[in-house]
Amino acid sequence: MSADGRVWVGVSGTSAGTVPFRVDIPKAIVCHKSPGSPNAKAKNLDVSFPDGLADHLAHGDTIGLCQDGSN
Repeated sequence: MSADGRVWVGVSGTSAGTVPFRVDIPKAIVCHKSPGSPNAKAKNLDVSFPDGLADHLAHGDTIGLCQDGSN
């Protein structure tokens, strides 16, 4: 994994032998709760990673999809 968490690399064993892989992670999904409107319905957002993720977590959003069926 790169120092900033945006690139993951590794190898996977397959029936054809060992295969290298690379995964680039430009976005993260958060369940967004509007900080100025506590009664507003939470919604799913994709945010830049890692900088945008840190900003959203700082004001109460959570990583992953909203669990109440919000979109």
